[in-house]
Amino acid sequence: AGEESRLVAVPRTGLVARDTERKVAAAVENLLAGLTRSDTGCETSIPPAVRLLDCKVTDGVAFLDFSREIETGGGTLAMRMRLAQIVFTATQFPGVERVRFMIEGKLITYFSGEGLSEVENPLGRSDFPEVTTGERR
Repeated sequence: AGEESRLVAVPRTGLVARDTERKVAAAVENLLAGLTRSDTGCETSIPPAVRLLDCKVTDGVAFLDFSREIETGGGTLAMRMRLAQIVFTATQFPGVERVRFMIEGKLITYFSGEGLSEVENPLGRSDFPEVTTGERR
């Protein structure tokens, strides 16, 4: 407790997508792929085996369907940071304001086996007031 959590943008190249859904899917897949050598000083809360199964954008909401591994490992803070990483990644694109989480084709109400975070409603950046963003140092 007392430690500040801060999200930073980690640039990626090669994102040539024609529509918002493809852009969101590509960005989330890059997030799920993990850190690269150039990401020195960064950490991720995403477990390594997670896969994005589907991405649909409707009325400003990205419906992101993940493999079950998305809920594995980590305590409350790690789970909140995991959700924040995904939300901030998906909402960087115009026309995407919030994220609705799915696991293996089903909308979920709670995130993680312990029900640590309620995700019944779409989440946006304002749902993570404890997270600040900034430039990479």
